[in-house]
Amino acid sequence: MLTDIDCILAGFPCNDCSCENLQRPGLESGMSTRHVSHVFRLLEGQRVPWVVLENVVGLLKWHGSGTDAEQRPAIDYIVSELENLGYRWAHRVVDLLSFGLPHKRRRVFIVASLHGDPRDVLLSQNAMCQGECVQIGTQSECYDCFVTPPRVPTKVFAASIDLGEKRRAPCCDIMHCFTTSNGRRTCVATKKGNKGKAELNMLAIEDAERLMGFPCGYTEPCFPLVAPNQRHPVFDREQQTFRRFALLGLACSVPQSHWLGEQLKRPYSVKFSYDALSLQFENPCPGPATRDRGSKAWPLAAYNMLFVNGAPKWTGRMRAPSDMSEFPLIRGFTPLGDFLEFTTNKPVRYELRAGFLRRLELRHENIDSTILEALDVKRVDGEIVSVGQSQSKKPKYDILEGVDDYDEQAVNEYFSDSGSSSDTEKDALAGLTEEEKEKRKKDEDGEHDLDEDGMTTHGQAVWVDWQVSVRGKKMFYPGVALHPLDDHAVIPESARTGGFASKVSDDEHRLVVFFDDKHSFAWVKKSKVYPFCTFYAEAMKQPMFTARSTFTRMIDRARRWTNARNLERPQNPVVQRNNQRLFTDPTPCGKCNVCVAETVVNESSVPKRKTRNSLVTDMKLSVGSKRQSKCLQLKVIELARQGQIGATLTLRKERALGQRLVVLWERDNAFFAGTLTDFDPHKFSFRIDYDDGDVDVDFKPWAESVALAQDVPKPADVDVALELKRTNARKAVCAKNARNHVDGSAVESPLDGKTMRRDDNGVAVQLKR
Repeated sequence: MLTDIDCILAGFPCNDCSCENLQRPGLESGMSTRHVSHVFRLLEGQRVPWVVLENVVGLLKWHGSGTDAEQRPAIDYIVSELENLGYRWAHRVVDLLSFGLPHKRRRVFIVASLHGDPRDVLLSQNAMCQGECVQIGTQSECYDCFVTPPRVPTKVFAASIDLGEKRRAPCCDIMHCFTTSNGRRTCVATKKGNKGKAELNMLAIEDAERLMGFPCGYTEPCFPLVAPNQRHPVFDREQQTFRRFALLGLACSVPQSHWLGEQLKRPYSVKFSYDALSLQFENPCPGPATRDRGSKAWPLAAYNMLFVNGAPKWTGRMRAPSDMSEFPLIRGFTPLGDFLEFTTNKPVRYELRAGFLRRLELRHENIDSTILEALDVKRVDGEIVSVGQSQSKKPKYDILEGVDDYDEQAVNEYFSDSGSSSDTEKDALAGLTEEEKEKRKKDEDGEHDLDEDGMTTHGQAVWVDWQVSVRGKKMFYPGVALHPLDDHAVIPESARTGGFASKVSDDEHRLVVFFDDKHSFAWVKKSKVYPFCTFYAEAMKQPMFTARSTFTRMIDRARRWTNARNLERPQNPVVQRNNQRLFTDPTPCGKCNVCVAETVVNESSVPKRKTRNSLVTDMKLSVGSKRQSKCLQLKVIELARQGQIGATLTLRKERALGQRLVVLWERDNAFFAGTLTDFDPHKFSFRIDYDDGDVDVDFKPWAESVALAQDVPKPADVDVALELKRTNARKAVCAKNARNHVDGSAVESPLDGKTMRRDDNGVAVQLKR
């Protein structure tokens, strides 16, 4: 059944395990989550190399209330089935905040493999940022640094509010996790600066899509479903918005999926080497913590490589190291207030605000003043005024009320300033610059309607299925299609009168202007018109029935016209911000031995005689040296971006001195603790003093398997051994000085960098500058 398949990716219902469900019947008693059994039914018939599953964090939690009838977490059933099928598995909780989006969405990812190592896919990357996020080239600091005091105040304060939630308080600077039902009742309180006015608006569906990593309008076709070439039916916009929010609650975010896909694309690029720090399970299903406080619950990250040697398969289950976080990568974080673009002019009804505040005050005491200001609920003698007693001057509208276009237009008219149209036009012109006024004048005069070839600048570039000659040969010709209604103002008079009058008001036809010398035009059915860029490759393969030079000239004009329209089109600020590069270009350190050597080579390659192109030569050398540099810092930055702990630590340089580490020694297959004591900027390496007395003066964390170990204490005898070692080193230096100094009167150390030679008696000679 499953032939020629490399990987199965599946998500299954979470209703029975989700913490949002107050009942939480679990996999055994519920009716939805148990559908995951069909995945194992398919795998029994045919094994596939890789299996990937995704669900909510409730998959790891026990069910029940501390009685004997407590139900095991669903993860135990899933991994048991994988083990019985011969799969090695690993699971990990990954938070969407790790990828820079202001949306807290924790999900459990389970990766299983027949022959590979699933730990390399899920557990090999671990972001433990301590301020290095700016050094690796992120546009802003990561989420961990953002929430670490002292916090830098944001330009726009924002807090997400679930109007139907009474257990949790609003989330500041981030969005709470979307479910199938809370998206429609989510609003956002915002305030710009300290002097701005707090506002409360319903969350726009476009911003909700962006918070999941989707482009704006991605879920719009979900409702109603329309068959091809059929007229779009009349439907309720409110119901469409509800359906779109529900789909987002079920979806897996784009950044999480992209990260997992990149890992599966190169499953062995980064190896998991922290097996020695992992702990074995005490029993097949640990917990629950409510019954035995000494028994640990199911971990957030675990694995089983089936190295059991005849023992039960569950004995191979291992807890991942305790410092395995929910953040696999370091990415720049964008606060919620700076992220939102469409959540404006969507006020919340008073009864919804008053009801939410009443429930919020019953559960929480300290409520942020900005949130109270945004809710704008009136009180009389300390009691919240009900909706019947409230006299609001401005009507409140929100997406739940299903405001149609006519109502929105009425709202705009209601809030518009009174005044004549001439005054409004003068005010609009007064706010424009000279360039904008000149462009507006040219637009009104029609100077921008034609390009340099005399072709109209309106419409869309298309291919037209057109008959070439009387012999019936057909060919796709390039042209510009004008809509009879949208482009009515630029359609020539000769194409709107006579026999063409009926087609002007018909949406089934398009006026096509060809890219020939005469700019001839014809009315064509829209079914014979195809987008120019989409069908360019297919149209260029067609045989030529006319002069090739004429057709080539028309193609060149069509390409110039298309490129010019793309450059003139204003870019959406939301798209422009989302298309910003994730990282800036890394720069060499300029201090290491590699950078010094490259600088000497670049300087020697510059000609001594200054020519007219000397400036261009210098620019080429500088750019080439940056791209082709072999500086170690560039390599370290790339590794840090991939979540390598040692590389992230190396970027701290001198600030990392004193850091406690555990380092994997592959020969012993064990981790040994030590302390970083010195940093060499010329070699980009550290000196590490191990607790057992060994010293490595050329330690490179980015090339080793390391883990931070702040909680690893030093043995009691380590300080004594280190002091003895320093004493012996001082005695050795004194003995060497005694051999090199005859009279002993010289105070210069033989290791002084300023002494380059010695006299006949071995005394260091001070060189003159």
